[in-house]
Amino acid sequence: MFWGSRPLSMGTASVGYANDNNALQINPAGIAQPDWFSIDLNYQRKEFETKDFPWYASNNNQTSAPRNPLEPPMFKPKGTASKPKTTVDTWHISLVDHKTVKVIGAGVYFNGDNFPSQAANENSGYEVGLGIAGDIADMIYIGGAGKYFQPESNKSGFDLDLGFLINPAEFIGIGIAGRNIIPVERELQEWYPTDVALGIAGKISKYAVIDLDVTKRFNNVKKVFNSDNTFNFALGAEGTVKSHLGLRGGAYFDLIEKRNFYSFGIGWMAKEGSISAAFLDDFANYKNFDLSVQVGLTF
Repeated sequence: MFWGSRPLSMGTASVGYANDNNALQINPAGIAQPDWFSIDLNYQRKEFETKDFPWYASNNNQTSAPRNPLEPPMFKPKGTASKPKTTVDTWHISLVDHKTVKVIGAGVYFNGDNFPSQAANENSGYEVGLGIAGDIADMIYIGGAGKYFQPESNKSGFDLDLGFLINPAEFIGIGIAGRNIIPVERELQEWYPTDVALGIAGKISKYAVIDLDVTKRFNNVKKVFNSDNTFNFALGAEGTVKSHLGLRGGAYFDLIEKRNFYSFGIGWMAKEGSISAAFLDDFANYKNFDLSVQVGLTF
């Protein structure tokens, strides 16, 4: 899943703290919060060793497969025969407008894996989405996002995300997001799982926020991931210095795939836009990582 620099740097914990363009894919209700027109450009690189993700190897009946036949071609072989790795470079662009119509926020996004060569040459590895959200008394936010994805040239689909946010007090935010609520075929469930996430964000002070997310997955986890667990947890924090410099950190506990990750990042925020960088790494194997860089403009 594409997260974006800010959520990634907070261990992916952002369901209760979704208030920028990243909300389009994490909790679409959040695009009704900021009163601006914004454009985000994001690059995200993901690498991991095959042996650390059993479903990848078991689907191909070997532990050193150069490529899983059920795996979308967005993942490219890398590494050696004894230690195979896969990698993907994702380019993301999104536009969110909550300025033209004050009571409604709307946004569009595009994700392209190994873009533009893969989309142009293979007609695969891309996703486009459209989201809309509204608010009630600047306290309750409801939104949804539809998306079309083409992970392989012969496989495509449409799905829907729904989101809800409430700020019962100035210092707390509670979010619920249902992602990929239309179950996809078995071959795509690793990348488009049906799940529901609950996020609770709290302001410790004017310059510090903590977010805790709990995610329940509803796909057939036993068959897809050979796991009896169906929950993941994420904890993240952001502190700001003089209202501009953001220092972020977090942890992601994947009970389904039995992997734990830590993350950190930095960002510069101003009324004209933002710049962010993030890194997420596996506690057990530093070669399993994501890194992300984002540049945004606001009007």
